[in-house]
Amino acid sequence: MQPVQNLNNFIDGLSDEVLKAFHDRSRLKKYRRGETVYIAGDQPTEMYQVVSGSIKLGNLTPDGREFLAIEFRDGDCFGEMGLIDNLPRASNATAAKAVELRVLPKADFNFLLDSYREFRQRCMLMLCRRYRYLYNLHTEANAMNLPERLGLTIYRLAHVQGVVDTDGSCYVSISQEELGRMLGASRQTVNKELNALVSQGAIELRYGKIYLPDLNAFEARFASHSGPEVVLPTNLSFN
Repeated sequence: MQPVQNLNNFIDGLSDEVLKAFHDRSRLKKYRRGETVYIAGDQPTEMYQVVSGSIKLGNLTPDGREFLAIEFRDGDCFGEMGLIDNLPRASNATAAKAVELRVLPKADFNFLLDSYREFRQRCMLMLCRRYRYLYNLHTEANAMNLPERLGLTIYRLAHVQGVVDTDGSCYVSISQEELGRMLGASRQTVNKELNALVSQGAIELRYGKIYLPDLNAFEARFASHSGPEVVLPTNLSFN
């Protein structure tokens, strides 16, 4: 089974020379499930790439509820923004399960930015996609109803962390509780809307996974809700 795409990984597509420089200057570090990588307010000193496992990024609301922004999985990069603007961490990064990270110190991150145009441009491209994604989320929260936002979220997750199964269908591994935290809705409400999509034949629910039997049809239905999708990968040449 292969991932569909990975929008948060600007490392693995680097040329051999730059990839070797990244590996030479970084180190591997393991975290247990529930262990904190950093918390909101920390000074940024490193960027990270997930080797295995997963990291959840989020914040707590004033009344103590957790808001899940995103879950980073194999290959995903995070923590680079604070190294660029030198501002404190804006969210909490916690191991959702046992995780191994490749850790790049700030001084080495700056060296790679200054020394390799390819590294710098791929990093900027990833940041631009994230900015567009967040802009869309802000707009959609005010203009779309929950079923539309749920469908669009599933569509984007399919492109960020979707996996193609042996039968050719795409699936996303995410709990209904996690979807609720992303959408600001209860698990019961999310369950109701998911079952509505099941009854329409848009998705299937199997063993805690959301299957999209026809990703193209799902895209045609939901990707247009916020206009042309502008956060998908773009092939660039860095010659």
